[in-house]
Amino acid sequence: MATTDPTTDSVSPIDLAKRANALLETGEVEAAYPAVIALAQSAPTYPTLLTAGLIALTLKRSAEARQHFVDADRLDNTQFDAAYNLALLDITEGRVGDAIPRLRNLIAMHDATAPLWNDLGIAYDRANQPGRALACWRRALRIDPGFSLARNNAGEFSLRTGQLAAGHAFFTREIKRTDLESQSQAETKRWLEHLASAQVTVDSGTTTGLRLSNQKIAVFANHRAFITPIMEEFATQNDVRYLDNDDVREMDSLLEWADVAWFEWCDQLVQVGSRRPKTCPAVCRLHSYESFTEVPGAVDWSKIDRLVFVASTIETLVKRRFPIACPTQVISNGVDLDRYRFDAAKPRTKRIAYVGYLHHRKNPILLFHCFKKLHAYDPEFSLHIAGEHQEMRTALYCEHWLQQNPLPIHFDGWVEDIPDYLNDKSYVISSSLWESFHYAVAEGMASGCLPLIHDWPGARQFYPNEFIFDDPDEFLRLVQRCESQDWADMRQANRAFIERTYDHRTKIQEIDDLLVDVIATRRQGSQS
Repeated sequence: MATTDPTTDSVSPIDLAKRANALLETGEVEAAYPAVIALAQSAPTYPTLLTAGLIALTLKRSAEARQHFVDADRLDNTQFDAAYNLALLDITEGRVGDAIPRLRNLIAMHDATAPLWNDLGIAYDRANQPGRALACWRRALRIDPGFSLARNNAGEFSLRTGQLAAGHAFFTREIKRTDLESQSQAETKRWLEHLASAQVTVDSGTTTGLRLSNQKIAVFANHRAFITPIMEEFATQNDVRYLDNDDVREMDSLLEWADVAWFEWCDQLVQVGSRRPKTCPAVCRLHSYESFTEVPGAVDWSKIDRLVFVASTIETLVKRRFPIACPTQVISNGVDLDRYRFDAAKPRTKRIAYVGYLHHRKNPILLFHCFKKLHAYDPEFSLHIAGEHQEMRTALYCEHWLQQNPLPIHFDGWVEDIPDYLNDKSYVISSSLWESFHYAVAEGMASGCLPLIHDWPGARQFYPNEFIFDDPDEFLRLVQRCESQDWADMRQANRAFIERTYDHRTKIQEIDDLLVDVIATRRQGSQS
């Protein structure tokens, strides 16, 4: 902290404020600084400390500015400006590990403005997290379509880092917006041209390595979380359009337009769609919950060219319950490894993460009893739950059980940024009765967490047997074994397992092969 001017000693706070204001009004910033510092020391308030920090920034005294902003934030951490300036300093000084949580906290506490999302994108860029950086700039442009800074940051970043396919997908989606004014449209077109030119210098012009190109893909999806990242890849070379309702007129129009239809989920949409006139080949992807409904029995499978299951256990169950009159195949889910960065130097902790909703299928009672067993053995362990209750009956029991068993179980609510949440966790647990894949396990392994997996049907087909347990006693033995073995080797082996088995790029290639095949088969059938 800078020392005060001797001439400010023994001057009252009121006189100091008058002196500082008079000097600032005449633009004598450097002369005003000692008076502002003296005022901050004698009568510290948030506005005074903030002013001291801003003046220090103007005078290029960043260390002093940081201390003023820190002091202001300590006085009132509900205010925006001091925390925001600290985040900007963090980015400037390369402290992105501090900048990211500061900016995310500001977004959570205050109105999420386009500049805030833009700055968070810059921080993720500096942290070498390309997927998140582009996602933040996309959020900025959703708020303000005319915010050129975010658009240009996304374009420059895509070229600089070689994220040409991702950048092309970003601007392809932007150019389709109907709310862009002429300047924004021109900027978007210019970046698409730059990215296309850059790609030509890299290869023959194919941006993703996918075979499917120049096709019209109609996607029918009530929930897009799983299909959007896949179709963003195909959108770089194809025209992709979505429909999330079963209005037959809209559905007929889109089916007539499409070269191929993709029904994400075996739900009401494919039930209705399979009853419409067949104008193009169609694929349905069935995840898990649909296998326990009656919808698969109501679909006209003769109108569907391929039914995709995400697991062989789901395929077996569905075929046992319903006659499926179309070809089927299994393509498991994939993990975006760019999103789940692996830090080889990540320190070991005794924190266990549970990620997902809490309801009967997730078996929270087993979760709690397993943790109780572990905590009795080693009270340093803690359980951290990123999720929410979905059933009142289960919630009431959990509340009752925890009152009887006061353990270090932390409920963190719904968490958007799972990679960040897993940073300080060393284990990820699945206590489920049934899963088709359980993304939380795969994403945890990709992040360097050791998995603790209850033996739900199919678990051993998906994940290494050495991390699967049957009951609380076996759970404790599993954790003890993990604690006694080489931490780094196990983490590296798990990351390699996910890369080898569930890399989403491989899964997209499998879907590419599927779509090329169903379109070609349909055309051959039409010509014969």
